[in-house]
Amino acid sequence: MKFILLFGAIFIANLTSVMSQDITITFSATGESTTVDEITATNLATNESTTIPGGESLILTENTTWIKESSVSDRISISPNPFGNIAQIHYNNTKEQLITLKLTSVSGKIILSYQENLPAGTHMFSIAADKPGLYILSVISGNEIQSVKIIQKQTGNSTLVHSGIHPPINNTQNLKSALAYTLAYTPGDVISYEIKSGSNITIINDSPSESKNVEAEIVTCKDYDGTSYKVVKIGTQTWMAENLRSAHYPNGDQIPLIVDDASWANLTDDNTSDGHCVSSEANGAYGALYTYAAAIADNWARDNADNQGICPDNWHLPSDDEWTTLTDYLGGAQYAGSKMKETGTIHWLSPNTGATNSTGFNALPGGIRDYENGLFKLAGESGHFWCSREISSLGSAYRRILYYNSENVNDVYDAKSMGVSVRCVKD
Repeated sequence: MKFILLFGAIFIANLTSVMSQDITITFSATGESTTVDEITATNLATNESTTIPGGESLILTENTTWIKESSVSDRISISPNPFGNIAQIHYNNTKEQLITLKLTSVSGKIILSYQENLPAGTHMFSIAADKPGLYILSVISGNEIQSVKIIQKQTGNSTLVHSGIHPPINNTQNLKSALAYTLAYTPGDVISYEIKSGSNITIINDSPSESKNVEAEIVTCKDYDGTSYKVVKIGTQTWMAENLRSAHYPNGDQIPLIVDDASWANLTDDNTSDGHCVSSEANGAYGALYTYAAAIADNWARDNADNQGICPDNWHLPSDDEWTTLTDYLGGAQYAGSKMKETGTIHWLSPNTGATNSTGFNALPGGIRDYENGLFKLAGESGHFWCSREISSLGSAYRRILYYNSENVNDVYDAKSMGVSVRCVKD
């Protein structure tokens, strides 16, 4: 008997521990806007994602071998979810049939059940378990089984009762809006949040260990063409989280588009031979490649003291020191690349060594356009990014390079007529 009681106590303790690993994430905004319109949350370890409307919460549910991810049906909604000590179920029944509702624990034990032959319509039920926890609600109709996770936060009085009926809902959007937004995770996984406010998107990457509010600083990063870029704050700096792809300088002057390889090879290594191009690699995901003259925008901003260069207003081409500030914050250039590179091998070649993208910088391997022959090279292998530092006597300028087979960020200089990606940093 003592063994049985001890085993039961351990099981309950472990079950409570597992259920307590569910983490609630709320979202808010500051800066240029305090409105959150939408959040896209992605688990970078599994590449699974979910989209959450502004004002809703995200539930991170810990992966286990014995909790199967529940499906979410357009015909079931729970409001609210998570809830205190009682919740309302709406079930859109399309025809008269026998309906069975079951509330089960994560271990599969049936807690509550209800069965009745119900007419077509949107049926309402009140539901509560006697204890807080994570539960699975299943609705069985004919051969169809639909399930959704529900989370009860307070002690309640066990109940599952039919409480009313409305005509069937043809538009299921109202049902969808009340569903729980969940994402599976394992402790230590990096979750990337893209928090949208209007046309602005701020990225925050985090590895949460407890429930928290994620607050995004909303800033505008929009080029002359009207393209808005995702941004990310890393340490004290705010960077673009995408490669620039503008075809115009900030004053509206067009940057020469150079398509022909020979024409690119004929560019000179100075501060006025400007040009840009777009590789066909990855359907344009890598943005544009620019000469150094285009990157510093010397043709229209020769005396631009703030080094804005080609970057949108209130942003500028990063200096060598600003790149160093970034890599130092990430533990040094020998380790920073792993924290900056996009994960996986959709864009980077395998093995994409060490890539965690824990910063949200989303470095992409756009490669280069060769200054000698005008050919596109190294796409998928390496990402190259201009900085403002130059060596005028050599016709050269500095750039940072990240590699598919290394965690390093290298600092090198080469010809100004090379085509290289641009990331801007906020003033």
